[in-house]
Amino acid sequence: MGGVGLNAVMAARISGASEIIGIDILDSKFPLAKELGCTRTLSALDPKLVETIKDLTQGGVDFAFEVSGNKAAMASANAITRKGGDVICVGLGASTDMYQYAHAELVGQEKSFRGSFMGSGVAERDLPRYLKFYQEGKMRWWTACRAAR
Repeated sequence: MGGVGLNAVMAARISGASEIIGIDILDSKFPLAKELGCTRTLSALDPKLVETIKDLTQGGVDFAFEVSGNKAAMASANAITRKGGDVICVGLGASTDMYQYAHAELVGQEKSFRGSFMGSGVAERDLPRYLKFYQEGKMRWWTACRAAR
């Protein structure tokens, strides 16, 4: 989990998420992810990843944040999202990349795919809140940025 993913973890924690599952291909990133708010960490390379998450969450997550832009990670995010859940697409692949999904499943499962560019933020509204979170020690962005190096 890089800087963007770790910031998403902290935002989820601040927002009151009860279960925050961090997924990465590198297990070495898990201790910091847990320190910053993940309640669980799982390997993206685990062939039973989707099954494990669906078992842990009784059917899937409400929100899946995909921050890498990787096609396989996007497919996993879709697969772990419950019926009626949201897949938040943060990561950017190449500008010409095409992502595929089963349309009938998307409709039948009533899932939503939503893009989030720069956190979908509004500077005038959000920067004072972020500064407050930083001052309270809730948003440790410097730690997340250091981890991304």
